[in-house]
Amino acid sequence: MKLIFSLILMITSMTTVVNAQTLWVNGVIFSESGDKLIGVPYATVLYCDYDDHNKIEYVGFTDHTGSYDIGKDVVSKKYFVKIIAPGYREFSKTFTKLPKSHSGNLTLHFKLEKNEEVQFNVKKYGTDALSAEAGTIAEAIASIPDVDLDKETFNITTSEGGSIRIFVNGVSLPVKNLPKLAKIPAIAIENIDFILFDNSISPIFSGVINIELKDSQKASGILSFEPYVANQFD
Repeated sequence: MKLIFSLILMITSMTTVVNAQTLWVNGVIFSESGDKLIGVPYATVLYCDYDDHNKIEYVGFTDHTGSYDIGKDVVSKKYFVKIIAPGYREFSKTFTKLPKSHSGNLTLHFKLEKNEEVQFNVKKYGTDALSAEAGTIAEAIASIPDVDLDKETFNITTSEGGSIRIFVNGVSLPVKNLPKLAKIPAIAIENIDFILFDNSISPIFSGVINIELKDSQKASGILSFEPYVANQFD
């Protein structure tokens, strides 16, 4: 009898593992502008524990097109999804289980509503507003008020120590590629946009810097999308 019971437990356990499908989850956060659909940039996409909404399991952050990617190994189970974006109303949705995908790729799009009551300030810095002594893009970033850059680790934060997400031409820049900013001359910059967040806009990032390069400059070699997952913040 004990042997039969053990076999049942083993089979149940194996079935649970098989059913726990992992997915590559991505999508687009969008809104309406007149009769057009537009991507929402700089939105924080949080996949949280279904019961404990403060427990973040996966994190995505949209680029200039509204696209996000939370990774390739997302367990298909119950989630509470929350999306926060500057200038838009907070969105939330519960999933008792993520939809199955035979290909392993799951695309989930979400629509946000504009919030006219919330305004955010985009500070734009042209080459004339940046330090004349800046020889590289890294040095130009370091000259922006309220921004600190560690020259050894190339960690870029607000003056209060908050994390800043870096984009180049609207595309997410992986952390591992930050040192390359010290090798690109500042003359390549068209302008730099800096947006400072408060906690109501993003619980993960304190701000965003988007470096716009001149048309004649090539950004290949430093650009690629790197999804953020919750354990990277532990």
